[in-house]
Amino acid sequence: MSIFFISFILIYGGIHLYAFLKAKAALHPGKIARRLTAFFLVAMISAPFFVRLYEKQGFETFAYLTAHVGFIWMGIIFLFFIYGALIDFWRLLIFTAGTLLKKNLHTLRPSPKFAFFIPLLISMAIASYGYFEAMDVRTERLTVSSAKIPLETGRIKIVQISDVHLGHIIREARLKKILDKVKSEEPDILVCTGDLVDGQ
Repeated sequence: MSIFFISFILIYGGIHLYAFLKAKAALHPGKIARRLTAFFLVAMISAPFFVRLYEKQGFETFAYLTAHVGFIWMGIIFLFFIYGALIDFWRLLIFTAGTLLKKNLHTLRPSPKFAFFIPLLISMAIASYGYFEAMDVRTERLTVSSAKIPLETGRIKIVQISDVHLGHIIREARLKKILDKVKSEEPDILVCTGDLVDGQ
């Protein structure tokens, strides 16, 4: 078992355990709800590995669906962890200050529900914005003047594309949008400067 695999399980699994405990403290779910939540979280932890497994077995549809859900969830859970940790740090500061000052500062501490739902809403909002922003194909124009370009050549139009990340999530529809933009510009040179495809 590789160090990377162990590290991934410990870190990613730990983040999911953190989210589970936050949900448990805020919602007080029953036994069935806890089991269903735990099953879902374990499935999300396992999703990246199932994507590779489905790839090797040639199950493209399963790989696509698993990647779409699993990797989007990965972004959401990381954002939730960051903002949840910030609120928990504030809660710890208030608790420590109250202990040292021997004062009841309970009103300044966010409740467990606040500490769960605020990071959840923020992470969902950012992830939704990021998803649709990533789907938008933007064109930026830059004019560079150079005396090294011969007069008889005139203008040279270069189209640069980068960070396309073709794979299970970014597929034919987005590629077509990009190619339509490229064709409409009628470039002399097309340059790809990195990350054309994902690692699969």
